[in-house]
Amino acid sequence: MHMKCPVAHIPLLLAFAILLSGQQSLSQQPFTCTDQLFLIGQNGGELVEINTPPGSSILVFNDLNPNLGQSIDAAGFRSTDGLIYAIGNGNHHLYQLDATGAMADLGQLSLNANLFYLAGEMTPDGQFLVAIGSDGTKDVELVKIDFLNSYTVETIPLSGFTFHTDIAFDPLSGQLFGYDRNSRRISIINLNSGIVSLLSEISADNQITGVFFNAFAELNAFGTTLGGVVSAIFKINKNTGVETLHRTTGLQPLVDVTACPFTIGLRCEADPQSSFPCNEVQFRYTISNATNIVQTGIDFSHNLPTGHKVLNILPHSLSGTIDQISLPNSLKINDISINKGINQLKVNVYIDDIPSGTYLSKAKLENLPSLLGPFIGSDDPRTSNYGDSTRIEVNRFDEDSLFFERFLCLGSTTVLDASDYGNNLHWSNGTNSPQLQVGQAGIYTLDAVSGCQTLFVSYEVVTASCPYTIELLHSIFPDTIYPCSEVVFRYYIGNDSGQKRTGISLVDTLPTTFTFLEVLPNPYGGLVKNGLPPNVVHIENMTLVEGSDSIDVLVEIGDIIPGNYFNKAVLSGLPNVLGNNRTSDDPNTLLLDETRLTVLGLESDTSYVDTVICPGESLRLDARPFGTNFLWPDGSTLSCWECLNPYAGPLTSTDYILIASNELCADSLQIFLFVDETRRVFAPNVFSPNADGINDYFYLQSPDFGIIHSLIIADRWGGIVFNSSQSSINEELTGWNGYHKEKTCETGLYSWMADIEFIDGKREIFKGGILLIK
Repeated sequence: MHMKCPVAHIPLLLAFAILLSGQQSLSQQPFTCTDQLFLIGQNGGELVEINTPPGSSILVFNDLNPNLGQSIDAAGFRSTDGLIYAIGNGNHHLYQLDATGAMADLGQLSLNANLFYLAGEMTPDGQFLVAIGSDGTKDVELVKIDFLNSYTVETIPLSGFTFHTDIAFDPLSGQLFGYDRNSRRISIINLNSGIVSLLSEISADNQITGVFFNAFAELNAFGTTLGGVVSAIFKINKNTGVETLHRTTGLQPLVDVTACPFTIGLRCEADPQSSFPCNEVQFRYTISNATNIVQTGIDFSHNLPTGHKVLNILPHSLSGTIDQISLPNSLKINDISINKGINQLKVNVYIDDIPSGTYLSKAKLENLPSLLGPFIGSDDPRTSNYGDSTRIEVNRFDEDSLFFERFLCLGSTTVLDASDYGNNLHWSNGTNSPQLQVGQAGIYTLDAVSGCQTLFVSYEVVTASCPYTIELLHSIFPDTIYPCSEVVFRYYIGNDSGQKRTGISLVDTLPTTFTFLEVLPNPYGGLVKNGLPPNVVHIENMTLVEGSDSIDVLVEIGDIIPGNYFNKAVLSGLPNVLGNNRTSDDPNTLLLDETRLTVLGLESDTSYVDTVICPGESLRLDARPFGTNFLWPDGSTLSCWECLNPYAGPLTSTDYILIASNELCADSLQIFLFVDETRRVFAPNVFSPNADGINDYFYLQSPDFGIIHSLIIADRWGGIVFNSSQSSINEELTGWNGYHKEKTCETGLYSWMADIEFIDGKREIFKGGILLIK
């Protein structure tokens, strides 16, 4: 934010001072403005000055007068005497406030006693205090109070349903802006006709109380954000009325704001901000003169950083005498004239063969009129702080080559920006532009010559479908076992990244007494790495095709102590931009955690259970913790529910209890039957609906029975091209034939989602991608 607020220009506008000499008390002290804003707070009874120290973004509040003794509003800063003027609430008196916080009553104004005057501001020439009279719900009139003609009042009717809380004049154009609370919009008001033009509505989270300008004729607003939680300053686009949050501060209740933009502002920025030794950069200076007169006899200087030399000064309108002798490595122009409005000065600078680092410098204007202060320092407009130094980053690379990775969603493009490496760039495809737009995976290289260094830069662009998923799940079958047994470690790998991935490794370090025996079915290929400890599984150089599948590894459990054993596997070798590694997760739990194996058994050879049962009761004997072979005392066998050879076909993993009874007492055996509930649903990743009888339909397949409650297919923009319901898995003709609204869809990638209910009554959502080709 730039709120350049100089002191009043009494010496500059002497005619106004003479005309007003009878109206101003000699004891009143004009404000010396140093980038401040003024708030009227405490229901109009407090005057607060806001400063922003150079090099800072913090707002400093200085309470000039916490108790004015009279509630005021419609305040405006007058350029011709450096004082603030406001209208009293209720009595419609005109009040004058000075730099000490003192307030003088200048008498009653000829205003409508039935109206409230809340929005006000002085015209840039200091002749009129302009205010808007409202009836409490809407604006009624605009008044112009003439300070050169005994405060006579001119009234201009206002139409419409606006209710302005504040107004402010552009110090350069004189155009009047305001904020209408009824429509929540910035407005432009015709000072002669009273016609109000409304711009865009502000965000619902923001509220504006006051508007003001700075020396660069930039419109700002003071209010609250986050629904009124904190006070905020916004930058306002004068053409659209759109607000941008600039900075926040503690909540400050207020009724009005005014500022002093009638000064000189100085900004300095380097282009480019980042460069190399033995290169050229350009310093650009913007000088704003909002004092309404041409300022002459001012000295401009800029002490450049070490190793920076002025090459040439581009044509400009400041005139003056150039001095490059008295201050080495500097730019100095004496006795310049600054025209009203925005002035530009551009200087080309050469950077010597200097070390890398951050180089800071400030320009300044001196020999100013006394009421503008001893000097004005420059501000870098590219930073959020006010009055901070202009920054140049000088890059120097210790190595001769750089390598970067970039991630790109399939079907989109990205820009490789090499502007930080100088202006003399040569891409491998012959392009010399600093930016290269790419849309395909591959290696893109360039040579960058910076004057003192030649740099080779390489970009590897990795592509994947978005959103993408590469995941590793890990289960153990069975998950409850006894020592000296064999189990299967199953690793589920899902690749939804849009393309196959090569050079992938799977590594699993098993608990100490476990032994890796062999790899069972492995759809990903690769080789088992030899020479490793017996408890380490390492399959390298695998290829992950798109979709999901699994690897089974046979493992022997040694003679170990019963208990819970935890295990994690790692998938590595993925591109860095996708995250190089994936750690396994147990799919049977909600958390991202290790896979658990429970080893049963007892540390002793015998176990004795002593319990008492009554006739007619049953005793449930659970022998699972003791082993896998049992000899029941009565030698009985069981079939069916009440027969010799039982058959069980549960839909879920189930405990079965066998009770042997002699009609007096009973024993029981608990048998756990594990049911593999893996949902095996397969979908093609490409199909060609060209009526050749081959892959003409996209449909879901599975060895298990299932009902498809819904199958939805969408294009890359989210548009639904196919939607079916209540079909069965493995039914080709119920799938998608590649048509939408009786027209063949375009070749490209589509996404699908299906809601499937399986024979056990459980429903799951499946989704993936399908490529349509013709």
